[in-house]
Amino acid sequence: MDVATTTIQGLNFLPELLPPSTRVQINEKLRQEMLEQRETERSAQLQMILDVNPDLYFHLNLRGVITRFVNEKNQHHFLPVETVHQRHLHEIFPSSVASQFETALQELIQSQVPVTFEYALEITQAMRWFQARLLPYQPEETLVIIQDITQRKTAEIKLQHVHARLSEAQRQAHIGSWEWDTRENTLWWSEEIYRILGLGDLDFHPTTQTFMEMVHAEDRKLVTRVITNTLDNRLPFSFEHRIVRPQGEIRYVHLQAGFKPDATGESQLMYGTIQDITEKVEASRIAQEYRDELAHVSRLVVKGELIAGLSHELNQPLTAIANYCGAMKTLMEQGEDVSQLRDKIERQALRSGEIIHRLKAFTQKQPQQKFLFNIHDSIRSALQIINYQIRLKQIEVKTCFKHKFTTVYADRVQIEQVLVNLFKNAVEAMEHSPAPRTLTISTASTPDRMIQISVSDTGCGVPESFRSKLFTPFATSKQSGLGIGLSLSRSLIQAAEGKMWFLPNPRKGATFCIQLPACQKPLERPRTELNRHFRADAAHD
Repeated sequence: MDVATTTIQGLNFLPELLPPSTRVQINEKLRQEMLEQRETERSAQLQMILDVNPDLYFHLNLRGVITRFVNEKNQHHFLPVETVHQRHLHEIFPSSVASQFETALQELIQSQVPVTFEYALEITQAMRWFQARLLPYQPEETLVIIQDITQRKTAEIKLQHVHARLSEAQRQAHIGSWEWDTRENTLWWSEEIYRILGLGDLDFHPTTQTFMEMVHAEDRKLVTRVITNTLDNRLPFSFEHRIVRPQGEIRYVHLQAGFKPDATGESQLMYGTIQDITEKVEASRIAQEYRDELAHVSRLVVKGELIAGLSHELNQPLTAIANYCGAMKTLMEQGEDVSQLRDKIERQALRSGEIIHRLKAFTQKQPQQKFLFNIHDSIRSALQIINYQIRLKQIEVKTCFKHKFTTVYADRVQIEQVLVNLFKNAVEAMEHSPAPRTLTISTASTPDRMIQISVSDTGCGVPESFRSKLFTPFATSKQSGLGIGLSLSRSLIQAAEGKMWFLPNPRKGATFCIQLPACQKPLERPRTELNRHFRADAAHD
């Protein structure tokens, strides 16, 4: 209760001291002073608003006519008019903006709750944005406060454009981003992750448990181990696994992440990406099938080229068996012991079977199968296949093995195919070279856990003009060659995660080098259990 009201009430209790007419005059004067005081307080409040947001405000009656305008200098908020006093909204705003004002005015009349909206105007060929706020003022009037928000709106639009470009880039690359607060166990996904996982509802609230449920059942242990290791050691990770969409479709994804340190230096926020690599995996699978098919055809071609030598290799033990059988018959008729001839026949029969088995394994069609095997056994097997050509062309074979047993991790049949191709090329390169003709094969380990096989010859070498095309498909320096041997060999070595290259010898001949992994790459193994959040979410697995 203000002073004026108290004074009026006090005068009403003293009728005997003042005449009625005097009392009425005093009451009226006090009421007028009270209204002026309230108007002054309102003006002060409005001025405080304008001091904070120095734009403009005006009074608007219920018919949409401006009854009082304050801060005339900010008329750039309107259409260019001489004055806005007693003007209707449609006279000073474009129709679309005036309609927004009318809708807000009706909403304010009905609810008596402040209404806020935004509108844009093109001023001096530039777009500006404003925020209008309508507040209850008097029974027949409304107070309108307008603020220029161009700077804020421009920043918002730029941010929206950046977000749109980022979303489109993620959609094109099939890469989605995510963040996981390991302390609060809250997870955020970008829109692309919803698309990758086949979730159409963007309001779906992601959790670590729901993600683990979408990981393929056979890959959950791998995902758990990798994430556990990251949580324990604060190390980034990058690996591939499968997910199963709600419709049952299996997709391949590449998941990678790292930790983002907070203000205290403690990493609590894990951030990363998910990339849909299904098409890449499928393309790789098809390429592998084509490579296996081409390798099989190439082995058949080599078989055809070496058939004469292989026939000779088989003819030798079979001829020996026939001779031993004849001698054995004679000795048996004489009643003598034939056990030694029997043992020789057995050895020759086993030798024939070994040649046939080696030829069958070499030409057998099968998908790529990686495992550990002794590379020295494969070198001897490949030499045995072309043994006839080696002897026919009087080539001396030298081997330099630092260790008797040296393992590599690859497809044995395909590696032996590469070795046969290299040995065969070396033999052909030395065909017209003067003696001595030497084929040197050496193996050695490298510091990066690889096994290097070097094949050197003393032949005519590779012309310098042809070296840049040496591994190009269908490029050959032979008159009858197809030009696929070396290109296919390098492709097979690369499929085994190895390398292959050429070196010219200082004096004469050429050297081809191969590097193959000495063992299978080990999987990451965690040292402790998951933290409490991840362990709780993954417990159902």
